[in-house]
Amino acid sequence: EYTSESAGKISAARTAYDALTDDQKPLVDNYDMLTGAEEVYKDFDDNAKAEAVVDMISDIGEVEFTAETEGKIEAARAAYDALTDDQKAIVADYVDTLIAAENDYAVLKGYNDRANRVIMLIKAIGTVEFNDSCKDRIVEARNAYAELYGIEKDIVYNYNVLLASEDAYLELVEAKARERKNYYLGCEGSIATPAIGMMILLIGATCFVLKRKDKEQA
Repeated sequence: EYTSESAGKISAARTAYDALTDDQKPLVDNYDMLTGAEEVYKDFDDNAKAEAVVDMISDIGEVEFTAETEGKIEAARAAYDALTDDQKAIVADYVDTLIAAENDYAVLKGYNDRANRVIMLIKAIGTVEFNDSCKDRIVEARNAYAELYGIEKDIVYNYNVLLASEDAYLELVEAKARERKNYYLGCEGSIATPAIGMMILLIGATCFVLKRKDKEQA
């Protein structure tokens, strides 16, 4: 039987036999019972350990990017690698399942790494201010987000912050344009040059909006 008691008896018999002298060993007329028991027990042991690994592989289930899934995959891989060649042969039909799970998780990790980069870029925007540095941070985050796959975009939990930052920056641009318009209309003399500056601001704001729409549709 595949029990610790049987294992103990077989081990004790093997130890006792090996302790005999060369002259004593031939006197053991039932030695074949010991070797037979060892072979049977080895078969039990091989199958039990192999089945345990099969259960671990089956338990992985649908691959998700979670610590639980990662732990199951790593545990199954470690258990499989610890098997003997004979035991691995029993698990042969399930190895592809383990490899597929490892590959799927690696892909999800790649998605997550790319999405995390965008998350950090959005966080780096900070308080929205009317300056080139803030605008550049917003544009960089928008461009990075636009390059993500659909499944990666779903991971970016702070995308609404990017949208809010873009809207806030546009409001600052429009406010600055109105401020300049009102100032220059109250000034005497030519307003040609100031007017051009105001137009450039508005054009820049328009381009900012169009770029966002283009990237959202891409």
